[in-house]
Amino acid sequence: MPEELKDICVSVGLDVRNDLLSNSLADLAGAATLQYAETALRKAIPVIAQPDDVIKELLEHLKSALPEGMECTDENVEVQRGTALLLSYLWRTFGEDGASLAQMVPS
Repeated sequence: MPEELKDICVSVGLDVRNDLLSNSLADLAGAATLQYAETALRKAIPVIAQPDDVIKELLEHLKSALPEGMECTDENVEVQRGTALLLSYLWRTFGEDGASLAQMVPS
């Protein structure tokens, strides 16, 4: 899971890190000296989140935090900033293929 995507989530009040396995823990588990750790982690955490799953969760969060017709104010400035960060991420990551996702970002 890209750290940038996790950071965008945190910036709008959606902390997905609590639901994800730490990258450093996953790296340690893959080390030769911890040969059973990776198997144990796979059994303990059988579902692997994909960036698309987190993007969909983030989009739902943004839609509820900044519903259609809501005015942009100082109170929701972090959500406004988060939408801009997400749009930037989608463009840099997917280019034109991210257009359908970008259209779902509240504005």
